[in-house]
Amino acid sequence: MSMAWIPLLLTMVATATALYLRHTEWAAASLWASRIAYSTLVLQAPLYFLHRGGYRVSRPACEWTFGLDLAIYSLTNYAHIVLFGVLFLVTFAQLRGVPRQIVCSAAVTLAVGLLVELAQGVSGQHHCRMRDLVPDSVGALWGATVVWAVTAISDFRRRVRP
Repeated sequence: MSMAWIPLLLTMVATATALYLRHTEWAAASLWASRIAYSTLVLQAPLYFLHRGGYRVSRPACEWTFGLDLAIYSLTNYAHIVLFGVLFLVTFAQLRGVPRQIVCSAAVTLAVGLLVELAQGVSGQHHCRMRDLVPDSVGALWGATVVWAVTAISDFRRRVRP
């Protein structure tokens, strides 16, 4: 396993722990640790490509072309769909109590996707393609669907059990 996965794994563990401990005396400390891990993850994503490029920055060389064929083809980028779906879920967990939590989580997820693409463009590492925001959006939509499903099941269970 690559070192690049460590911030994601730490964030997932810290977030799950914070959710588990949210009604205990450890709630504030676990939320604090979770938010530090999350911040590290969000900063690590674009910095990863800059580091791989030796922090040499140039004018972004990005593909800005969109089209239905390219959008459909980009949907085969399953890694982006899964990673940005997970990022959406972790972001959603971090934004407890924020109005319009799902919308804010989607906006942050897509902003991170845009930063990653731009970091790829300025560093010359990988390919900066704005069409990769399509699978990022699908990942965010998948994450939102998971949230809606869990919320609906939870609400149903509360109504059934008095």
